[in-house]
Amino acid sequence: MEARRSNGRAKLDIKPKTKVASSISVAQSEITSWNNDYLDNNYPRKAYFSIKETAEILGISEKFIASKIRTNKIQSIKYGDRVMIHRLVMIALLTGGVN
Repeated sequence: MEARRSNGRAKLDIKPKTKVASSISVAQSEITSWNNDYLDNNYPRKAYFSIKETAEILGISEKFIASKIRTNKIQSIKYGDRVMIHRLVMIALLTGGVN
């Protein structure tokens, strides 16, 4: 942090002096691990999630999930007339969201 004077007033420069880009990949893997642990603790032995369960876990609407599945933004599998989302896809959604 650095103080400068302009027009008789002090201005603070609070821009970070260092970049933290190298720690992003570590944080990403940690978040993935936490999300995996979350699913293990709350949904043990569950390999697939319904649209409703996915929406509840992610905190978004079922309509949004269904629309992203239709446009192939979220990978899914059909069992009869049920659309299911695999656990690894769920972890990816928790970690990185939907593009």
